[in-house]
Amino acid sequence: MKRNERPDMTELPERRSPTQPVDPRRPFPLKVIFWILLLWVVLGWLRFGQALQNRELILAYASPGVFVYLVGMGVIWGLAGLPALWGLNFRNGWARWMIGVDGLLYPALYWVERLFLWQDESSRGNWPFMLALTFVWLGVILWGLFGKAGRTYFSEKKA
Repeated sequence: MKRNERPDMTELPERRSPTQPVDPRRPFPLKVIFWILLLWVVLGWLRFGQALQNRELILAYASPGVFVYLVGMGVIWGLAGLPALWGLNFRNGWARWMIGVDGLLYPALYWVERLFLWQDESSRGNWPFMLALTFVWLGVILWGLFGKAGRTYFSEKKA
């Protein structure tokens, strides 16, 4: 191209509107999944920390197995959601699989503990509410992973 010539429009790079976001926003169900997984990870680490901090109290009233269980489950709850959060944040395709695993793991662990380990008489009245929350959570997981917006979010590559 010569010095005073105007460039052909086909040679110009495609320009993005300044109001268009650089990365598409995360769809609503994936936002909900992200924040709930983050909450469960934080609660897992809090459980771990509280079990260590209150070791003497736990060992005074319960067996050493309960202490080991609380510490171990705190670590599991704290670590299990981290890969899914990472993948969801960076839009990795493998995150869909991890979200599905974590989406089933956390409620399953909760219900195993509630039904078989902790026999709290005062919490017997809220089991229908917790069961409803479990089904709502599973619905959000299905909506986020198999809905059109969720599939599109994970299939588009970041530029």
